[in-house]
Amino acid sequence: MAVNKKISFELLLLFSSVAFLLTLVFSLQLLKQSFYCPDCDSYVNSVKLFITEFAVHEYRPIGLSFFYALPVFFKDNHSIFSALLLLTNVVLYVLMVQLFFKQLLLFFSRKTSFYISCLFISFIGISINITLMLSELPFLFLMVLAFYYLTKYFKTYTIRYLHLAVFIFLFSILIRPGIIFFVVLILLFFYKELLKSLLAKSFILIILVVFLLVFQMIAMKAKFGDYTFSYIGDVTYYNYLGSKAVCFKENKVLNQSTNSRATYIFSLDFTNQKKVATRDFLSQIQFNTKNLVAAYIDDIEENTKTGSSNLLILENKNQSIGFNLIVNIAKELSEWQNKLLTLFGLIFSVLLVVLHKKVPKIILFFCAYFFYVFLISGISSTQGDRFHVLFYPFVVLLIFYSVKHRNILFTATKLSAK
Repeated sequence: MAVNKKISFELLLLFSSVAFLLTLVFSLQLLKQSFYCPDCDSYVNSVKLFITEFAVHEYRPIGLSFFYALPVFFKDNHSIFSALLLLTNVVLYVLMVQLFFKQLLLFFSRKTSFYISCLFISFIGISINITLMLSELPFLFLMVLAFYYLTKYFKTYTIRYLHLAVFIFLFSILIRPGIIFFVVLILLFFYKELLKSLLAKSFILIILVVFLLVFQMIAMKAKFGDYTFSYIGDVTYYNYLGSKAVCFKENKVLNQSTNSRATYIFSLDFTNQKKVATRDFLSQIQFNTKNLVAAYIDDIEENTKTGSSNLLILENKNQSIGFNLIVNIAKELSEWQNKLLTLFGLIFSVLLVVLHKKVPKIILFFCAYFFYVFLISGISSTQGDRFHVLFYPFVVLLIFYSVKHRNILFTATKLSAK
C-alpha cells in the first residue's frame, strides 16, 4: 500500500505540473505571442556560437548550451525550434517539481511535501516563460538540484553529495554569472572538507566544472581581451542602477528607450565597457552616494512589487472571450506571489538567522541564498519578478519549516529576548 501511495504522489505531481503548464500555454495563447525578447535572442546566439563555432558570447556564458543545444541546432526551422524549446522547458520544469518534492521529503511527510509542491506549481512567475529561451528555468532547476544534494550531505555527511552540490553550484556560474559570490561563500565554508576529499572519485566532477570555467575565461580573454565569465554585470549596472542614480541626481525618470548612457556603453568595445562601468561605479560611490543608494533601494522595491513583465505585453491573438480577464487574474496572482514570498522570505530568513543556534545549517544556507538573490536584484530594474522567482521554492520551504518547528522557535525567541 505504501508503494502505491509513493507512486501516486509522484504521478499526481507529474500530471499537475503538465496540466498547469498546458492551461497557461493555451489560456494565455503563449505559443502565438510574437513580442520581441532581446534577452532570448542573446541566449540563442550564445548557444549557436558555442555549438557551431565553439566560441563564446560576450554576455552569455556557455552553460545554456548544455540545455538548449538541440533546439538551437534547428533554429532556422521555427516550428521545430519552438517545439523542441517547449519540450526542453517542460522537461526541466517537471524534473524541477519532482526534485523539489524530493527535497521537501527530507523535512516533511509525503502528504505535506505533496501539498507544498502543488503550491510551488501555482507560481506563475516561474512557468510563464515556458515558451521562451531564458536562463531562469535552467538556473532554478540547478539550484533546486544543488540544494537537494547539499541537504543530503548535511543529513548523511556522505562526501559524494557535497561534491555533487559544489559541482552544480560552480556550473551555475556559467548560466547566471551573478551567482559567483554566493558560490565563493559555499567554497569558503566547505574548503576543509573539499581539501580532505581531493582523492575521492567524485571529486573528478569538480575538476571537470573548473575546466569549463577556465575555458570560459580563457576564451573570453582570447576573443575580447579580459579574463572574465561575462560582461553582462558591468553593462547591467551601468544601464540600470548607475543610470537611475544619475537620473535621481538630475531629477529625471529613467527610461531605457531613451537612455543615452546605454547608447554610449554599447558603442564601446567590451573591454572598455568593463572599464567605463567600473570607473562609473567607483565615481558614484564617492560623489553620488546618496542617489546611488536611493536608486538601489528603488530597484529592490520595484522588483518586489511587480509581477511577470511578460504578462503586460500579451496579445489576444485568437480574439477569445475572457482573455483579458484571464490575463488580469494572472497579473494579480503574479504580483501578489512576488510581494508575499519576498515579504515572508525576509521575515522568516531574519528570524531563522537570529535563532541560528536552534536551526540546522542547511536552513541557514537557504536563508543566505534568499538574502543574496534579494540583495543582488538591486543592480537592475524593470525586470518584473525575474530575479525573485529564483528564491520562490526555498522561501516556501522556510515558511513551512518554521511553522513545523514553531514551538522550538517560539521558545528560543522568548529566551533570546530575556
